Amino acid sequence: MKYKALLFGSIGTIIETSEIQRQSFNDTFKELDLDWYWDEQDYKNLLKKSGGVKRIEDFAQKNNSIVDALKN
Repeated sequence: MKYKALLFGSIGTIIETSEIQRQSFNDTFKELDLDWYWDEQDYKNLLKKSGGVKRIEDFAQKNNSIVDALKN
């Protein structure tokens, strides 16, 4: 049997979505009147840990902010 494709189940495998995610975070921060903005380098550093909640908590801690990040 010959395989024609090999797919992995990870975000970004088929298409890179990090920039879309970063922009979405920034849009949400703006809607919530937070003075946060993640530039490309900030987000690259935050990607070292998985999960948006963890990124928000880490960013808040580094900026002396208190947040209640939504956890499902």
